[in-house]
Amino acid sequence: MRKGCEDALIFRRFLQQEGWGPTAVGSIPEAVASLHLDTGERESIALALEKGALLLIDEERGRMEARRLGLKVRGTLGVLIQPYRSGIITSDQLRFYFGEIQERTDIWISSALCQRLLREVLG
Repeated sequence: MRKGCEDALIFRRFLQQEGWGPTAVGSIPEAVASLHLDTGERESIALALEKGALLLIDEERGRMEARRLGLKVRGTLGVLIQPYRSGIITSDQLRFYFGEIQERTDIWISSALCQRLLREVLG
């Protein structure tokens, strides 16, 4: 494990505990292969199209292209907002998680976006 990648280790342990493994990407449609995105983003979009799944992606260009192809997308902040709206976490917890994201230097989600979404969601 590389320093600063603790969250990846936690996620890997969770996947192992649940018995979830990677899913191979079938063929990548030309409309996806030709996108000017990283390989992982193209593969994620192709897999979401193949499975008809919600795509979890934060990178703005990837989100835009995925939506253009008809996919529903959600990013990190959306993943946190959903449990708040469902009553699973409180507004204080949501503020805390957003604050944690704003303070981290290894996550490139703008502080302005965090603040804007908090105002929209919490009023």
